[in-house]
Amino acid sequence: MENDGNMSSLENAATKEDITPKVGMEFDSENHAYLYYNMYAGYVGFSVRKDWRNKSKADGTTIISRKYCCYKAGFKREVECEGKKSRKELRVGCEAQMVISRKQNGKYHVTFFEAKHNHEVVTPRSKHKLPSQRKISAAQAAEAELANHSGKRQKLVFEFMSKQAGGRENLGFTLKPFVDDAMCRRWVLVLKA
Repeated sequence: MENDGNMSSLENAATKEDITPKVGMEFDSENHAYLYYNMYAGYVGFSVRKDWRNKSKADGTTIISRKYCCYKAGFKREVECEGKKSRKELRVGCEAQMVISRKQNGKYHVTFFEAKHNHEVVTPRSKHKLPSQRKISAAQAAEAELANHSGKRQKLVFEFMSKQAGGRENLGFTLKPFVDDAMCRRWVLVLKA
């Protein structure tokens, strides 16, 4: 049994090494680079945030370079508001990041990559709670829409979908965005009527 555990950790290490971004890695578009880094982030256990970007001075729309970072990068600005309760501090100055630049051929390549985090990353069981890791498939959205039209409560639909998926961690999203999305759709229908 001990050998199986070592083999599993070796396989995970090999997989992590395979998907870890490397300087010089090339992508067809800025969005492909983001999707790749987000996939890597989900495997490691953190969420991605789009940080700064530099646009072309010639046309003002083409992105020349961009930085993707851990969602805990930097620090929150101190804003004093009387009577308001401050939120829990999420940012801890994490340095994990990937910077991409556009080449002459129109493709993007990694110019800088830092993998080290100064905080604990989440377990695979909890990654669905991270902002950039929340995903709802087209099938799940259609199922939720049908349940919404039948008058079922969103929480019951969410619980049913989690049981179908084998647990909340396998669903890919949490209850709050699921309910918020359903409420938005209802308001659109009310406003159209």
